[in-house]
Amino acid sequence: MPTFPPTMHAEQARRGFTLLELTFATIVISLILGLTIPQLQSVMTQVPQQELSYLTRTLRQLRNDAILQNRTYWLVFDLQNQQIRIEEEDSGEREAFAEDHPERTLRPHLIPEDWEIAAVLLTQEERELIQPEEVEILVDNSGFVTPFRYQFREREQPEETWEIATKGLLGRVEMLNPNTKDS
Repeated sequence: MPTFPPTMHAEQARRGFTLLELTFATIVISLILGLTIPQLQSVMTQVPQQELSYLTRTLRQLRNDAILQNRTYWLVFDLQNQQIRIEEEDSGEREAFAEDHPERTLRPHLIPEDWEIAAVLLTQEERELIQPEEVEILVDNSGFVTPFRYQFREREQPEETWEIATKGLLGRVEMLNPNTKDS
């Protein structure tokens, strides 16, 4: 029986890792990172993400309802009571939605106790003005949303102010991180 000469020496064959070892190590590292990173991110940005989600849902619903039902709504930021409420115009009169309204999105929204509304600015140029106790954002029957910048912060860290700003005429919102500075 003919034998073939070995193509590798034993020392050369032992260098490196097998494909199975590399695959196993990659899977273990991926699992560890996959479990730890989302938990760290959710702890750091839980309230800001909830506020962004609330405003996104609310503005989308108000805009759609305003167009379809030919109504006018106001998103009212109450700085004194630290809440956001929605008012609608019906037969020439404005009424706020009650806390027991069947549609959860339309109920008054309380800011978490450890957080506070710092300011609501209607334009970037008004940044230095003293803010009133209530700021009203109009959502008219054409779907137009008054541009605004909603600033809120944790009470223990007043130097870190989160900001949610509208983009465009339709009231799309975006989060601005407190570590980024406006130019």
